Amino acid sequence: MVEQLILHTNYLTPHKLVLLVILTKFCNYEYTGIAVHMIIRYLITSIQHFDEYKEPTLGQVMTKLAAIENEANNESIVDPVRERISQIQNPESIDQLIGSLMDLLLDNEDEESTTPDKMVLDNHSVFGMFVRRCRVEYLKLSFERTSELFAMFNSYRYGYSSFMSSQSDEHSLMGKKSALDSPLDINADYIGGWVSNHDMARFLDREARALDKNGSSKVKPFELHDRLAFLQRHAPELVKACHVRFLSCIRIGEYEGALENLHRFFDYCLLNREIPLYQYALLNLAILEHTFGHKHKALAAITEALDVARENHDEDCLSQALSWLTFIESKHNTGVKQKFVFGEDKAKNKNIAYLKSMDLLWDIKRKLQRGDAPAAVHENLLSTSAIGTMHSLDRIFELKNLLSASTWNEHGNSALVDYYIHASLDIASEHTPVEQIEVASCMLALQYARHGNYSEAQSTLQSFAIKYPHSSDLSLLWKRCLKHIQGLKSTLKVAPSMISDLLITQASSMNHQQTKFENWGDYRATSLRHNLSPEIEPLTRETGLMLDSCMTVIAQADISMDIEDYDDAIERLQECLKMSAKCHSVPLYCTCCMKLADICIRQGQYHKALQIVDALFPKVLGLNSSHLTAYTHLLRCKALFGLCISEEQLNLADKVTTNCDQAMTGFSAIQCHEGVKEALSIKMLLFNKLGHIHDRDVIAHQLGQLLTD
Repeated sequence: MVEQLILHTNYLTPHKLVLLVILTKFCNYEYTGIAVHMIIRYLITSIQHFDEYKEPTLGQVMTKLAAIENEANNESIVDPVRERISQIQNPESIDQLIGSLMDLLLDNEDEESTTPDKMVLDNHSVFGMFVRRCRVEYLKLSFERTSELFAMFNSYRYGYSSFMSSQSDEHSLMGKKSALDSPLDINADYIGGWVSNHDMARFLDREARALDKNGSSKVKPFELHDRLAFLQRHAPELVKACHVRFLSCIRIGEYEGALENLHRFFDYCLLNREIPLYQYALLNLAILEHTFGHKHKALAAITEALDVARENHDEDCLSQALSWLTFIESKHNTGVKQKFVFGEDKAKNKNIAYLKSMDLLWDIKRKLQRGDAPAAVHENLLSTSAIGTMHSLDRIFELKNLLSASTWNEHGNSALVDYYIHASLDIASEHTPVEQIEVASCMLALQYARHGNYSEAQSTLQSFAIKYPHSSDLSLLWKRCLKHIQGLKSTLKVAPSMISDLLITQASSMNHQQTKFENWGDYRATSLRHNLSPEIEPLTRETGLMLDSCMTVIAQADISMDIEDYDDAIERLQECLKMSAKCHSVPLYCTCCMKLADICIRQGQYHKALQIVDALFPKVLGLNSSHLTAYTHLLRCKALFGLCISEEQLNLADKVTTNCDQAMTGFSAIQCHEGVKEALSIKMLLFNKLGHIHDRDVIAHQLGQLLTD
């Protein structure tokens, strides 16, 4: 099979020639009425979007013109354009088209139009700049390049687009391909496409900016990978493709691909530039290694970058490298503190303020993960707000609000959690990193789930997926949250609600590799939990993260409760209570207390269980968790029922019934059928004890229907 030829052009393409045809007819006053406004809008949109990877086919252009023709009361638009394009039969025809553009431009800026039957374009208008650029680029072409331009146009008008077109467009101008050859025997059958260096450079710049700013792109990751591979193969002079591919590999977590393209990009740069760039290559290498968690490689690269920057007297690179060195060291060593000195230069002070704010925010993340005292966390939050306000650092507040929500979640104030999550989403802009918007969306969805509004929670996650489909496809956090919310409805245990609280805190830390809450469901198999727990505990303790350690202790307590080893479970839960007091975590405290109350009920210590639940209830209400509130009513119902049965305190029957009804109402609202079944079972047993046979049978019938469903 003969490989199709890929032609190169600097600026002019067949699509631009078609736009020139339409623009010429517009300037000759061939359009009237509403068609004028629609043609202007179409031309401006087309001219300003030369950063797309593939040009519209001629069929797509004609379809657009046909739509304009229909809206303009069937004014003739398509046929004249089609006829003019069909007249371009050789390179001389293109030369005539370009030559006719002189009549559309003023010879000098002070000259006024003297041709009443033709519109003259201002040299600095959008149309004027476009026409002038096309003329200049055409006049720079050699005879060979002119012939190639005609070969591209010949292929284009028979239905081919700019890249890798194996089939002609079904809306092509002529339908069947001709055997018309250019003077260089470049037959349209063998043209596989063409590359416009100008358009591709704009495309690569756009993708690089998008990936660098917020880690997202309108193009799917693997589709972008194929496009960049094509450009690297057929247009190796566009070295920016290596840089975009480097950023794209980081986006999808492909370390080897990112490293290879980083080396390739700087190899090109170092060969073709006299200015030394080796220090920047090392700096980017250090950032890459740090991104993938390779601390020692990152420190080695950053140290070498500092040495080279000093040798080349590059103060800017030296400043950046020093900042990254301190940041990397401080991330892994809490004893390292960055020092920021403000001077008289306002521009530099703003950069220093930004670095200081980011350092404070990172310190907040560490403190939350370690379970440090709230005073230190809130001190950093206030300092960050002050610096951001004084230096107009708007982007700082997006992350600061997420960390504030995480902080108040640990303190059990659900209202403030809602406020800060919404505040972060409200001030998000197109420059906000997608990962940050994802974290805020997941936190908001988990808040909805905590309140029992599962449909709104899933809707929030789906809205993010619709707006950023490629990011949600690659996101572990998004998938974990969706899976957790979908599985929360049918779960009676207190653990999933605890996971919601911890996911909110961990999500804002954006350290997704360190916590594995998605595997919580595996613990239901007692034998598996028993085997895994001893291995997990030392790993979580080594991380120094208080929340992870508490989750492991709670999991081990669940194991002991399942095998009725209540002494071991109580010991572990008491350990977890000490941890929750140390890190001031209300969700942790409530979880441990509820499990202790459950153990007391199982052991027949109903008075003690009732004391624990009554003392705990105000804190549960502060969390505003529908699941925990319903579960608390259920525990209180069990404790009161135990007193009715064991001590014959039948006067407590009304309280048992009331708490059963409240538990059923809560579980029904969050669609937790297991909780409804357990509350109904207790109510049925109570009516049986009281001798209310009719009421007992009614409850038994309801319970039977639930079991059948």
